[in-house]
Amino acid sequence: MHPKYKIAVFLAIIVALMAPYSLFALYCYSKYPGGSYPDPINYANAILFTANLLVPALVFKKFAVKDLLGDITVDPAKMQRISKRAKKRNLRLLIVLSSLFLYGAVLTIQGKVP
Repeated sequence: MHPKYKIAVFLAIIVALMAPYSLFALYCYSKYPGGSYPDPINYANAILFTANLLVPALVFKKFAVKDLLGDITVDPAKMQRISKRAKKRNLRLLIVLSSLFLYGAVLTIQGKVP
């Protein structure tokens, strides 16, 4: 298979796995009036959604990444610059997401968010 199409096949697998989840969620949520869904249905939907995203991603990473990328030679100086930039970006993202989480926690404790 041409490497160009491997990503398309991966996305097609995810869509094929998400179709039953979507139909199950629509069926369950159309059966009950708004806001009164039983807990097992909510938990099952969350587990199905997570599993349908994680399982293909892990399988793809395990088997297809070596075939997709092959043997790559990398310039060490260039990789150091890229890794420094990635570390800075990740630290900034961590700070922003942590502050948003704390802001939401404070609002929840104050009772402003239901």
